[in-house]
Amino acid sequence: GIRRVVAVTGPEAEKCTKRADQLEASLQDLSRRLRDSSSL
Repeated sequence: GIRRVVAVTGPEAEKCTKRADQLEASLQDLSRRLRDSSSL
């Protein structure tokens, strides 16, 4: 098969890292909400 590696550097990499952190926080919040609602 064909494999492709895509990389970003500099300011674009910083934006990607920030977005990934935001997504991770959102998923953790969703997970916590689901856990809390299932204990009701």
